[in-house]
Formats: sequence, structure tokens, C-alpha cells
Amino acid sequence: MHQFLLLEDLTDGLKHPCILDLKMGSRQHGVNVTVQKRMSQEKKCEKSTSKRLGVRICGMQVYKTTSKSFVYLDKYIGRQINAANFRQSLISFLDNGESILVGFIPRLLEKLRALLDVVSKLPTYRFYASSLLVLYDADLRMIDFAQCVSNVDRKLVRSTRVTFPPTTKGPDQGYMLGLKTLISSFEGIWKDYGGAGHVRLDSLPEEYQNRMGDIALLAKQQLEVADANASASTGSKDEK
Repeated sequence: MHQFLLLEDLTDGLKHPCILDLKMGSRQHGVNVTVQKRMSQEKKCEKSTSKRLGVRICGMQVYKTTSKSFVYLDKYIGRQINAANFRQSLISFLDNGESILVGFIPRLLEKLRALLDVVSKLPTYRFYASSLLVLYDADLRMIDFAQCVSNVDRKLVRSTRVTFPPTTKGPDQGYMLGLKTLISSFEGIWKDYGGAGHVRLDSLPEEYQNRMGDIALLAKQQLEVADANASASTGSKDEK
């Protein structure tokens, strides 16, 4: 008998799917990783928003109605986002070039709060390295469970002496920290932009427009860094 994994297309039915990929939790390494992998993951957490906020942006796809094209942000750009501009990056996800689509926030907050309530009642589960996908119909999906463990899993692996078992009791505090960060951020955005639905960019005061996060600029900066690194690498090879 063969077993197959059936994947669901979460963007089915969306004409121009806008997607936010969020890596959740303050710990990204699983219980059976090598020391090297643990150190690598801890370094990523320390240098990104994962450690402090419990969440970091791993990817973003936003459709701009003004240019009729998508703007993308990858995980390398996501690691450059810090606690100070994290909220602005979330605003960028809601920016379609003409409006800030804050009208989606109430439904998104409803799902985030419901998920927080569920996770808070799961004291024996750890959602290491799992992700949340946010789509533009205000949908929310949990994905990436390869490193997640439950109480049953932990009993099964005791005899194998897992390398890095969970170190805290109760629910997954790192995951809950990330959810609380998202809830607080989206609540702040909803309040800042009037709390009355989508807002056109040209209706905002200049001070608000100046504060707008622009993922296109982040992407451009990333490309410039990549080009500079490529040039430096070529120059180094030439010298050798």
C-alpha cells in the first residue's frame, strides 16, 4: 500500500493571491537536531524578530493594482526586519498601491485570538518552526509541522534521548508570544487607520504616507546587497 500526502491549494479562488508567510515562535530548532543546526537556528532567531517578538516574516507576495504586478519579499529580506519596523512591514502587506486594506483586520484578529485561545490550552504541544499563512480574504492557516512535538511524541522519543527536549512547562510560550505580537500589531494598525474599513492612500495625511513601509524598497536593497556580494566574490576569484 502506498501513502500519499495531499496538498491543498490555499489560493484557489483568489484572482491575485496576496500571501504573508510568518515563521512562528522564539525557538526554531526541533528536539532531534544536531548541535550545529541548533546553533544556526538560534543565531537566526537572535538576529531577527523571532527571539524578541516570537514571529518573523519569511515571505510576502502583494499585488499592486497600480502596476498590475506582484511585489515579493523573501526570507532574507524578512530577516532584516526588526522590532521597530515590524508593524510597518505588516502595513506593507495590506498596501495594494491604492489603498491600505485594513478592512480585513477584524476578521484576521478574530482568527488570531481564536488560535491563541486554542494554543494556550495545549500545555503538552510545541510548535517549533511552524508557520502561519495569511491570505487576503483574511484567512489564516497553520503549516510546517515537521519539527512540532506533542506529549505522545516526547514519550516515544525518551528512549532515544532527544538532543534538545522542551525546557519549559505549560503551553508553547514562544508561539503564543508571536500570536500576541501579531494581535497587538494589527490592533494598532486598525486603530491608526481609523477602524472603519479600507483606506485610500491619497486620503491619508502626509505624515501617515511618510510612515508607510515599502517592501519594494526592501527588495531593492536586498538586490543591491546581493549584487555587491556577487561582485566581491567575483573580484576575490579574479585575484586568486
